[in-house]
Amino acid sequence: MRLEDGTVRGLSLHLDRLVRDCRIVFGVELDRERTLNYIRKAAEGVTGVAGLRVTVLRSRDRHGAP
Repeated sequence: MRLEDGTVRGLSLHLDRLVRDCRIVFGVELDRERTLNYIRKAAEGVTGVAGLRVTVLRSRDRHGAP
């Protein structure tokens, strides 16, 4: 995502894509609000133009299986 002075144009579209792709790739729903909070925290205090990448990893279950 492209950050400009701490904001992302089309943020809801980026989140929609992340949610959809998590469902397709991992078969689970991405916590949209939690992800948005991480994005907000990463963008906090950013001035000028910067890139922001969100990487979603599959968590292991409680027995350690992938």
